[in-house]
Amino acid sequence: MFKKAALAALALCFSLSVPAFAEVESQQAQVGNLEMTWPVVHTKNKKADTMINKDIKTFMDDFRAGFVDRKFTSGRTWYETKYEDNQLVSLVLSDLRTQGGDNKVRTSAVVYELASGQRLPLSAFVRVTVADLNGYLANQCYNSSDVKIHPTKQVTRVPEDFFLNQDGSISILFQTDELGTLLDGPVYIRLSQPDLRDLNTRNPRA
Repeated sequence: MFKKAALAALALCFSLSVPAFAEVESQQAQVGNLEMTWPVVHTKNKKADTMINKDIKTFMDDFRAGFVDRKFTSGRTWYETKYEDNQLVSLVLSDLRTQGGDNKVRTSAVVYELASGQRLPLSAFVRVTVADLNGYLANQCYNSSDVKIHPTKQVTRVPEDFFLNQDGSISILFQTDELGTLLDGPVYIRLSQPDLRDLNTRNPRA
């Protein structure tokens, strides 16, 4: 049921200018060699707040646990609010883990439904296959600086990490070195609104 609601909400939110019902607040902490910034989401629904912030805490807990377990010696976290309206909020959470001369970046892109607090899956917005994504690599793939790139690697999976854009497009995120180079950082394939309509027509619900 929430998939249908999410699709309807997305169509409405991208076509109208509406006030935001969620507030995304930055929290910061520095402990030793760790510099951490993360979002705290506030809505009109306390239960939804709890669910969303608990999910974000899972990302942060994994980062802290890696440091405690001495998997890296220094690091930082940051985030970006990609899209926000009265029904949805889209965030990209990132961390950098340094061990000696080795730097690793991990990124998670999430979309939450504000009314329920649920993290929405990619299939709530678009039905896409590995073959579909490979078809967009040549012309619709971008690096972490939003520069178009032409990867030599192929897509091997459909990620659940994605974010919404203000123009109604959706960006599907791949981890560093998965499609691009280390210098590219996390890369994404951007699907326009016509792409989304075409994919959902091409890949009907089972």
